[in-house]
Amino acid sequence: MLSCSNILGTAEAILCGGAGGKLPLHNSAVKEAPVPKVQSVQVRIFLVVQDPQPVPPLLADFRKLRSQMQQQGLFRCSKGYYIFKLASNFFLLGSAIAVFALWNDSLWAYILSACLISLFWQQSGWLAHDFLHHQVFRSRRTNDLMGLLIGSVCLVST
Repeated sequence: MLSCSNILGTAEAILCGGAGGKLPLHNSAVKEAPVPKVQSVQVRIFLVVQDPQPVPPLLADFRKLRSQMQQQGLFRCSKGYYIFKLASNFFLLGSAIAVFALWNDSLWAYILSACLISLFWQQSGWLAHDFLHHQVFRSRRTNDLMGLLIGSVCLVST
């Protein structure tokens, strides 16, 4: 339901010296500047106020649950976990490169290297996802930087 209020206000407008504003900017001979004429102008302001809609019970329950989970600290992330995941992910990449470099004449080395690279890509995608959803650091900029870095490493390594 919409309701409207009509507020009638008064604003003072200053009209100086007629058309073109004939007041001098600087005149050393004039001791007093002419006083501008003041005219009252009526201003109408319309405010549109929307009545608040009731919050659905499911949404109210969700907000309450989220608040409880935040108070319990369930949304805080473990920096140690992400350090481990980054290290293990780059270990996968290093292992894939090492296997390919050492046994590049074997079909099984190609298959093992491909499997390790595929795990690296998959983990890079999840890590970039977490960073770009701003779940790791408090700073959005740091999360964006890490997400783009991890995502770029994943794309460049192809």
